Amino acid sequence: MKELKTQQIQPAKDIIWLICLLFIAVLLAVFVRSHIIKTAGGFERDLYFPFSNTNQLVIANPATPNLFRENGRYLYTTVCAPCHQTDGSGIAGQYPPLVGSEWVQANGSGRLIRVLLNGMQGEVEVAGAKYNNTMLPWKDLLSDSQIAAILTFIRSEWGNKSGDVSAENVKTIRDKESTRTEPWTAEELLQIQEFE
Repeated sequence: MKELKTQQIQPAKDIIWLICLLFIAVLLAVFVRSHIIKTAGGFERDLYFPFSNTNQLVIANPATPNLFRENGRYLYTTVCAPCHQTDGSGIAGQYPPLVGSEWVQANGSGRLIRVLLNGMQGEVEVAGAKYNNTMLPWKDLLSDSQIAAILTFIRSEWGNKSGDVSAENVKTIRDKESTRTEPWTAEELLQIQEFE
């Protein structure tokens, strides 16, 4: 009888130890998770798209004009080059060139800002050639500063000699066109003054 009681007590002790170890493991996991969150810098790729690390993010928020243009180069390469090519030459019959484009080299940047914000569809003539494709809108993915950096880059690269675009310019047009949901057509854009 005494031997039976001893056998019943042993499994109860094992369960108590198992519960204690499980409790310690949960506490340790919570502590480790908390420590990682606290020291990891909070970098979330989805939040900071298209950047994949904090170094790229620092470049994207420059303090000097040269870094601003370099940020534009990086963003252009990441976001725009698949269609317009790294050298801005475009793809014949599909995507217009940015090199020597009258759209890019316009005195004002209003039309170009609208194209990046809402996209563009339908036929457009660039440098004497016609293109008929769709450009995606970037207003929900790129900030005012990022759009300004891209436009500053393309307006001063590959022999283009147009003025810089500021984040304030982009914000003004973003606010003005905030209710627009459709991509622009060339006809619509040509009715808008370059500086509007």
